[in-house]
Parts: sequence; C-alpha cells; structure tokens
Amino acid sequence: MTLSSPPASSAHVLIGGETLAGAPTDDASPDRSSPPAPLAAMGGAPLRLTFPKEARLLRKSEFERVLGQGKRRHGSCFTLAAAPGSGPGSRLGVTISRKVGKAVVRNAIRRVIREAFRLRRHQLAPPEAPMDCVLIARRDAGTATREQWRGDLKQLFDALTQGRVTRPPMPRAVGRGGAKAKPAANGPVSAAPRGEESRG
Repeated sequence: MTLSSPPASSAHVLIGGETLAGAPTDDASPDRSSPPAPLAAMGGAPLRLTFPKEARLLRKSEFERVLGQGKRRHGSCFTLAAAPGSGPGSRLGVTISRKVGKAVVRNAIRRVIREAFRLRRHQLAPPEAPMDCVLIARRDAGTATREQWRGDLKQLFDALTQGRVTRPPMPRAVGRGGAKAKPAANGPVSAAPRGEESRG
C-alpha cells in the first residue's frame, strides 16, 4: 500500500508550535483584504492622480485676465473667478496669501483645491467652451477644516456648472483728485498682490 503525501501548497509542518523552516505557505495567495481602487466622488470613475501642466494657469497675465474679466462667486473659505478659456480644457490658478497661514497650511489648501478641480474639471464646462478658473483662499480658510474646504469648493464648482457664477468684478471707484478708493471687503482681489502666491 502506497501512501501519498499531501500537496505542497497545503503542507504546514509544525514543530513546537512554530512553522518548520522551508515549509511552503500560502503567502502567494491574493490578498482579499486590500481595499478597492479609490473612486472619484463624481460619476464613480477611477480617481485621477495627475494634474497636467496644460490644466494650470501659470502666467501673471492669465491671472489678471481672469480676475479682471471673469465672473465671481464668494464662499466662506474661497472666492472663485471664472472666465472663458482658450485652451483645450478648463484650467486652474490658485492664489493663497501668506496671511491665510503658514506654509504647511497653504500647501494643504492648495492640494485640496487641486484635488477638487481635478475631479470636476471635465464637468465644469463643455470641451468646446472651456473655463479658466482662479481660486483665491480667504483668510478664514486658514482656520477651517479640510471638510469645510471641500464643502465650500463643491458649492462654488456647483454654482459654476449651473451658471450661477454671475457676479462681475466691481471696478475701483475714483475719488476726488483722481485717487483710487479702497475696494470693499468682498470686492475683487487683484492678481498676486504683495505677500501672495499665485500658482496653478
């Protein structure tokens, strides 16, 4: 009578409660506990992990055009300015003053903004009519949470998608003697004033 040995894949030789060195294990089996690939919040598409250079506003003149000619909407943490674009798709520029917070806070805000724009970029406007957007972080953003940032960005992008970003920039009033009056607290923000960073 011939005794057959068990398959190698299922052999577990134990000596003193420890696995014998060289004994095969099932480490090669697929890990079923790993989570699935992250999905985008809108549409269920796989999350895009890239933010191409062509999707960014990089020149000061581009910021000035959007801020000077675009329409605006204000949120609790951000101000969104949007104007018709000329590129192959919608583009983003970000302006964050040093008054908002330290570098670690500004960088965190910038990452959240880019993530929100990346997920909504192709929904903001049709390909034949792209939009150039500039997001300006308000001072209150420095003390807000990430969830508040994301909620505010969602409302602003929803308003842009639905055509509710309609507030035009208000020109500065000229006072007596030709002096320019100071803009209102919620008025337009110039492109990259002193102490601010403008990045795509």
